[in-house]
Amino acid sequence: MPRRGSGAKAALVVLATGTDRTGGAATGLPGNAACNVGFTAGCGTIEHLSTAEFQSRIESEMRKWERDHDKNLVDQLFNGPESARTVLGVDDTLFRLQEGLVRGAVAINHLEGGVRQCVKCGWIDRTPDSTCPVCGSARLLAYLRAVLPPLARRYKVPLEVIAQDVADRLSKAGGIGAWLK
Repeated sequence: MPRRGSGAKAALVVLATGTDRTGGAATGLPGNAACNVGFTAGCGTIEHLSTAEFQSRIESEMRKWERDHDKNLVDQLFNGPESARTVLGVDDTLFRLQEGLVRGAVAINHLEGGVRQCVKCGWIDRTPDSTCPVCGSARLLAYLRAVLPPLARRYKVPLEVIAQDVADRLSKAGGIGAWLK
């Protein structure tokens, strides 16, 4: 699965300065883009760095931001103000997603397991039946991690794919969860 959200143009904007000059830079960004801004202040004199040294510092900050972002997503899913309106696990998440009830989803990057997908209507679930419960057509075996991103795009649901090592609670809950509309 792709590392960041499905359909996203950029996951992170990094503003790097030698001192804390970023001020209100994020406030001018459209929509929720301000949530994806990493501020790297106090890097020292960055204008004298080689391209490789600068890139190394930025990559380190990006990895830190991604870990913090991933941890925050899991915390919001389990303990956030809307945690009562969430689903966890493959079966519930797939069902609610295909019913059009999901507004955002998060999954670990090494999501394992197989599913069955209908050749006619596209319904996906983990039941062992070779006949689709929705339309009665034949179903084929597929890998969950292969069908999940296109399924999220089909229902226009943002899908965040996060590192498994920072999502122990989500891994234990089936590796996937979603916020309901």
